[in-house]
Amino acid sequence: MKENDCNKCNPAIEEQEADQGFSVNTTGCQECLTVLTPTNKTRWGITRPAGDLVCECHMICVQDVLLICAMDNQTVDIPVCLCDGTTSCRGSVVGPFRPVSCDAFVTCASEELQPDCDGVDIRIGFQAIVRCDTTFVVCQTEVFRKCNFFDFFTFPGGVGFPNTTAGRREFQEIIRKIDGSCLDIEIRSCEIIDTVNPRVRITFKFVDKLWKDENLLVSAIRPYGGRFARDRDIVVKREFGPPQRIPECNVNTVNDD
Repeated sequence: MKENDCNKCNPAIEEQEADQGFSVNTTGCQECLTVLTPTNKTRWGITRPAGDLVCECHMICVQDVLLICAMDNQTVDIPVCLCDGTTSCRGSVVGPFRPVSCDAFVTCASEELQPDCDGVDIRIGFQAIVRCDTTFVVCQTEVFRKCNFFDFFTFPGGVGFPNTTAGRREFQEIIRKIDGSCLDIEIRSCEIIDTVNPRVRITFKFVDKLWKDENLLVSAIRPYGGRFARDRDIVVKREFGPPQRIPECNVNTVNDD
């Protein structure tokens, strides 16, 4: 984004125009909207309609995203979460009861760079609360997913990496700059399936974004989640540990010369 596209970061900037010596573009966020083509939105896992993308001003010490892996329509089944009176999950219930409804929540999330630097290993924990007539059963599970180098696309270019030696090397060159990750998890639904042998099926989407630390003043758009469903859109950020992380300096070894 060019400086003259950032007028949203200062509503009074037009009054200062003569003193500052530059003109403004009143569209704001136009460069971000330009790169959000239908193809790139699909590649980056952005499903919000164009009319729901609002330009807002942010002054940030920020994690600047370089790579994105998006996986939609992911599912996990929890077969032990039954209303049958047996001891399971976090205790026992008196039953059997008929499963009526369920709600799902994210309990944990973590990810690590693969040892060969070919991608990222992701773990997500889910909790399902099943209402069984007049009582409840609580179950938990974890899922494991991989984002391999050929699952990623660059930002803002939207360029993928072929599943070749050259594609792997190109991906690994960008990984050298990466400081950490931001994992966006959206729960789509929690369903009771198969009334004969009830089990819970959680459907979710996740978007894994790899970033480097930057200092930016930006006009920004919130691309993920829904305007009325942000409580179901979870973001987990972490910095990768050693040896990927650049360590702090040892004060005892600093040379002031």
